[in-house]
Amino acid sequence: MKSILLALAAFSLPVFSAEPLKVGSPAPKLQTGEWIQGEPVKEFAKDKVYVVEFWATWCGPCVATIPHLDELHEEFKDKGVVFIGQNVWEQDTAKVKPFVAKMGEKMSYRVALDDVSAEKKGFMAVNWMQAAKQNGIPAAFVVAKDGNIAWIGHPATLKKEMIQLALDGKPLTAAVKGEAKPEMDEDAIVKVLEEKGPKLEEAIEGKDWDAATKLLGEIEKLPGIGDQLAPAAVLISIGKNENEAIAKQMDKVLAGPAAQVPQMLNQLAWGIATEMKEPSKDSLAAALKAANKAVEVTKSSEPAILDTLARILFMQGDKEGAIKTQIKAVDEAGDGLKESLQETLKSYKDGKLPPAN
Repeated sequence: MKSILLALAAFSLPVFSAEPLKVGSPAPKLQTGEWIQGEPVKEFAKDKVYVVEFWATWCGPCVATIPHLDELHEEFKDKGVVFIGQNVWEQDTAKVKPFVAKMGEKMSYRVALDDVSAEKKGFMAVNWMQAAKQNGIPAAFVVAKDGNIAWIGHPATLKKEMIQLALDGKPLTAAVKGEAKPEMDEDAIVKVLEEKGPKLEEAIEGKDWDAATKLLGEIEKLPGIGDQLAPAAVLISIGKNENEAIAKQMDKVLAGPAAQVPQMLNQLAWGIATEMKEPSKDSLAAALKAANKAVEVTKSSEPAILDTLARILFMQGDKEGAIKTQIKAVDEAGDGLKESLQETLKSYKDGKLPPAN
């Protein structure tokens, strides 16, 4: 548990830079990879408004937002607004083209892969998402006719009225009721995090779930935090046995920076499988997503992570898959862990779920 909290603390603190990309900043250049659909856009035209939305096929919230974006695209495609579905952080880019083809008319706007020729993380991911402190997808940028960024946010909150404001050359956030939010001083943000972050860790470690829930809600309100605290939300739901919340929270975890921290993913998955009284089918499915992602990031080389995946598979009724995965765990294990993993393997072969170690 403690290792999760330490990793969580690292993700709770936004990294501030001297010149972050924000509303009013000149939009970075477009440097995409292959254009999957639609006419390529090489640069921003002065007479058009652009909506650049960052997404991936594996991201559930991204897929859920596509119909809304397509509706906006249909509304404004002949009025000088260009929509670009900018794929980033894709686990397998070969899946993008068939995904877009399957979506058909439900995803009719332009779609492009990221350019990873010189930047492994992707040019667009680094120079747009990372530069703007956007650590989760989906995320959208509206580029005004003057070439400056007019809005940054979750695409589900992008409204027709806001796009019209951009076409009219007016600020999006200041003129739309409820959208404008005063920026919080960075020193004030850090001060709140330094005060409440350790208290959140203590509450989770002490299993004071009511206090943890309250503190989490207070911290999540800070600008720049967004879904970075999703791992804490999963931990709290595990502790409170809230099956109905875990699947949605895990989607946020996998769409954020924690998706690249296999140890955290593994412990979240293990927690669902071993600490919940009765994990539901949906909760086990969420644990499976986290475990599979951890296995992918570690390239099937970590026996403890493979052990977690095997346990979840067995709990889902996939005895054959559990045995196969546990054999891999045994093969990867050193002498200190091999015996324990072999005992677990024997239990699976005997059709029994072993006690959690």
